[in-house]
Amino acid sequence: MQQQLMKAHNEDTPMEDQTATPFVAVKPMDISSVIQDRKKDWLVNFKQKLCLNDVFETRNPQAVVEFVPEIIENMRKEELNHMYPS
Repeated sequence: MQQQLMKAHNEDTPMEDQTATPFVAVKPMDISSVIQDRKKDWLVNFKQKLCLNDVFETRNPQAVVEFVPEIIENMRKEELNHMYPS
């Protein structure tokens, strides 16, 4: 099983990146730091695409609170689409 996982990982990994640590040997703390780094990179790229006013609004919780009723309503509508059959 582990050999199959390693083979699948190596096939998906670009040739220049195959010297990286195999994913089987990665520790959970390493994974969380990778996720945090990806989150930071995504946020930087996301903010670069926004206008300056929207960047300032991302820091303002009141900007999000205004849309909570619409978000909840949309979640309720979408909930039926994602429920498992009983």
